[in-house]
Amino acid sequence: MFKNAIILSGGLGSRMKPITEYVPKALVKVNNIFLIDHVINFLNSNYIENIYITYGYKGEMLVEELENRVSGFINTKNKDNSYFLFNSIIKYIDEPIVISPCDVIIDLDLKKVYDEYVELGSPPACIIPIDIKLEADKILHSNNIVNKISRECESSLFASGIQILNPKKINDIILSSDNFYNVWNSLINLKSLYVVKTMPTKWKVFDKLTDLV
Repeated sequence: MFKNAIILSGGLGSRMKPITEYVPKALVKVNNIFLIDHVINFLNSNYIENIYITYGYKGEMLVEELENRVSGFINTKNKDNSYFLFNSIIKYIDEPIVISPCDVIIDLDLKKVYDEYVELGSPPACIIPIDIKLEADKILHSNNIVNKISRECESSLFASGIQILNPKKINDIILSSDNFYNVWNSLINLKSLYVVKTMPTKWKVFDKLTDLV
């Protein structure tokens, strides 16, 4: 079973202004609890042992709020969203870890995802799909091997934002990358990016101010 998870919380939350002029997006409340707490609760319910948080914009508020409830923090201020994967101690982890954005409310059986990941041969990376139509990257694949990720392609599968990554395996085949799009494209070229069949039973993203309304 997965032991480690990282919640990506380093963004500016520009599309949630003016709320994010005062707090980081992860600390915006939905249903009377912080957005990031929905993710932490989800991970705890799936028995994740270690939860790490990336932080940047207004990161001191995030650290103060969560320092007694998670395993650690990774400073990604003014860095791209894949910085931690190549430039922190995370790069040496040689087992699959769960990657989640901080702005989703999700229910997903990670035990089923883990079993499927192993059946696929424990690849460097897997994307968790959803079949809810939305403004997000679409996934084309053949026998679970991803051929393309783009908002322009025709597909009924969308990227949920949840990923399973083995940092050491990725670092063994990719020297570095500016962002996750480049990571994905590099892995696609190497036929090392997969998609699982297991999908969330519940999924909702809170990326814009209108999502809160």
